[in-house]
Amino acid sequence: MEDLVGKVRQLETLYHAVLDAAIEEQDVEKAHAHLRSYHKVRQDIRLSLLPRSVAALPEITDKKIRAQLQKISTGNDLPEGFIRGLFQDSLDADHIMSLSEDLFFSWFDPYGYIEGLYDVGSVVLGIGLLPDFLEDLVNELRNCFVFQQYNATCALCRTVLEISVRDIFVRAGLDDPHSQNYLYVEQRVAHTSHRWFLDAEDPSLAQMIGMLCLLRPYRALKHQLRHIVDRGNDLIHGYIKVDRKEAEHMLRATMQAIHDLYEVEN
Repeated sequence: MEDLVGKVRQLETLYHAVLDAAIEEQDVEKAHAHLRSYHKVRQDIRLSLLPRSVAALPEITDKKIRAQLQKISTGNDLPEGFIRGLFQDSLDADHIMSLSEDLFFSWFDPYGYIEGLYDVGSVVLGIGLLPDFLEDLVNELRNCFVFQQYNATCALCRTVLEISVRDIFVRAGLDDPHSQNYLYVEQRVAHTSHRWFLDAEDPSLAQMIGMLCLLRPYRALKHQLRHIVDRGNDLIHGYIKVDRKEAEHMLRATMQAIHDLYEVEN
């Protein structure tokens, strides 16, 4: 880590050297030489941090150095204004090829992507007008699973289910206190502990499922929907380790639930 600390300090020195050569000395050749060194050092720092999503560096005790490393890693260290572009660096083709072999193709490849999508399949629906963002989010959900982003898979399962349940909830008229279905639910829960279903202006996913599954056509889906919500909550809140098996179960259960929800209406 001493090397990393030294490079941060070297980078600051080179930054001022570039400005001094360009502005004070008006020596373009010297400024370019310092700038090439600056780009090399800055890129070395960023590449050393790139393989790790979280870089725990307790051995670097200087908070200012850690703060500067954070800025460099995310690209927030560059100056503002017209000189920003001067200090902006980018990876060349050789670096990209080398890193892709180390960080991408070592664990994944195009064949694996296609095989993954083929294995996961699609959601088949009988409706013509989909809720906003549903198709985009299901596509993102499948990609998260195929790319082994299992925590994100489980989080998106809940989002996708909520969008679908809310759409069915509205289609069933349960957002309208004057609709036949709403009045039926109100009658069912009027003198029970479930009266709270009706009190929220913006009902939660649990409330919507509770109301929806009081309707006879959706009653059989109650356990299926509640299982996804309860299991998803445990996974999202970190009570259960999310591995491939768990994520695949959530993904397949969610896709089937969406299909089943819309098939009731059609």
